[in-house]
Amino acid sequence: MHALSGQRRTPLVLVGVAIAVVACVRSLSGSDPFEARLISATRNLIEDYDLPGMTVALAGPDGVTSVAAGDADPDNGRAMTTETTMLAASIGKTFVGIVSANGIEA
Repeated sequence: MHALSGQRRTPLVLVGVAIAVVACVRSLSGSDPFEARLISATRNLIEDYDLPGMTVALAGPDGVTSVAAGDADPDNGRAMTTETTMLAASIGKTFVGIVSANGIEA
């Protein structure tokens, strides 16, 4: 477990997720190997940041790929699914920044 508090580690996790998402979107091919890499990256983030679980959804030219890993409710053993409802809070700002930065690079 990291020494960072929950509030301080949240931005780091969001940045990590954003980087993983951007890297995966750039190599999006719509194939099963892509989904396997996305699941692997998601599990690595869960382990690295001691998170209970997370979902990731990416929209690309071939459609939407959604994956889930970990637990939605660790106390009751309920697994995270792509249908699990989660609070978004201010995460939209992070994605707007990433999309804007990618547009500037292009």
